[in-house]
Amino acid sequence: MNDYNKRNVDFKNIHATSPTHFDIFYEILHSHTPTSLLDIGGGYGSLLLEYLNRFSSLTFNYHILEASPFQIEKGKQMLAEQNKAQKENLSVNFLNSDFLASSLPKHSFSHIVLKMVLHEFAKNSQSTVLKKVFELLQDNGIVLVWMPLLNDHDFDFFNTIIKEKDFQAGYLSLSSQRYFCHQNEFLEMAKSAGFSKINLVFNFEYILDTQLRLTSEFNNNKDAYLNWLTHINSRYKNLAPAQKNQIALLSLPNRIFIQFFRGLYLLQK
Repeated sequence: MNDYNKRNVDFKNIHATSPTHFDIFYEILHSHTPTSLLDIGGGYGSLLLEYLNRFSSLTFNYHILEASPFQIEKGKQMLAEQNKAQKENLSVNFLNSDFLASSLPKHSFSHIVLKMVLHEFAKNSQSTVLKKVFELLQDNGIVLVWMPLLNDHDFDFFNTIIKEKDFQAGYLSLSSQRYFCHQNEFLEMAKSAGFSKINLVFNFEYILDTQLRLTSEFNNNKDAYLNWLTHINSRYKNLAPAQKNQIALLSLPNRIFIQFFRGLYLLQK
């Protein structure tokens, strides 16, 4: 938790998210009319702010559940600035709580969103997270999960280099806890939670650009940053040839680009 109270980043920037990615996400969201939405681990409300940049009004109740007080205060300030321009009384509720410790009523939400958040829960808790999500969802409700799309060739490599990034940047709790699940693991957990439909509705390229992390996460600590690059190059060098053929990587003296993919899953109760 302390790591998120000091990790002041623009997630749209470090996640290399384009306007088109958000456009696709909201098209999927609107395919089932929302009435009450829960944004789990929503941070400062990046999804909400992008929504308000696109639509003139918010026609449903929006709840952001976030364990970090710092992220919530940041979100309230950003939303207040947004509100000045829109002059609309938004139905937005910030809930400061850890998701698994929260006591939200069952069947409360028509839509639940997990955007780049499932990996913030420990490996042995992720199945429990999806089961609780299922309980909070109304009948015929939907869950949208935005997550790394990892398979046999890149699952270990991705987990290792992100863990090392957090370690070198000084985010020790993130380094020890975070777990990015394999696509097959996610499908099994969603099925076990009780969802009747589990569909990968879209996937898109994600280019990890290490330089985007230098200021925002490493606080311009170039020694730690270069240690991370050395680790990436070493891990990539030791991959099997078949894995290298499926992971495009460009290594420069002070910057590395790596091609991964992300997916948008739609789960229905």
